[in-house]
Parts: sequence; C-alpha cells; structure tokens
Amino acid sequence: MLGDQENSLAKEIFFIEYPKEGLWLPGYVTNRAGEILVLYVPTSPNPTSGFTIVVHQSKVVPSKMKMEAVTSFIVGVDCWNIRMTSYNLQALGKQKTLTSK
Repeated sequence: MLGDQENSLAKEIFFIEYPKEGLWLPGYVTNRAGEILVLYVPTSPNPTSGFTIVVHQSKVVPSKMKMEAVTSFIVGVDCWNIRMTSYNLQALGKQKTLTSK
C-alpha cells in the first residue's frame, strides 16, 4: 500500500517547538513538499490519538531517535528514552542557538 518513498518518510523523526517556545514534541514525517513537512505528532498515552501539523523545515530539528523509541517514549517514558530525549534536547538547544543568530 505504501510506496518506498512513503515508507522512508514515515521513519523520519523531527522535534518541533510546540505549542510554545521551550516545549519540544517529536513528530513523524508523513509527507513532504519541498521544504514543507507534514508531521504527525503522537500524544500520550495512546500514540494513535495525535494530530497533524504542516510546518516549514526550518522550524524543526531532525532527531536521531528511531520510530520505536519515540513510540515507547510516548507510551511509557522509560529511563533510556529520557536519556535519549535529553540528548536530542541538548542538540536542539545548540542548533536553536546557531539558527537564531
């Protein structure tokens, strides 16, 4: 049902600063049109009850987390995922500093 492009897009994870500055949520890329991304943002505790946002690529930061790790984080915040999320958030802070100048 999904083509190769859709399968690879669904594996991309980005952090978006939402709903306000300083709060970061992971989102799965579901579609892309140039520099515009469609992200599915899962919510706790059931990741199937999330929402979709359309955002410019400059407003998101790529994550090294795998889809399974993000889903595990959303469902049951375990220590490994907290460490991984902290790592991502530290990278976000550095990148935000670089991009905001």
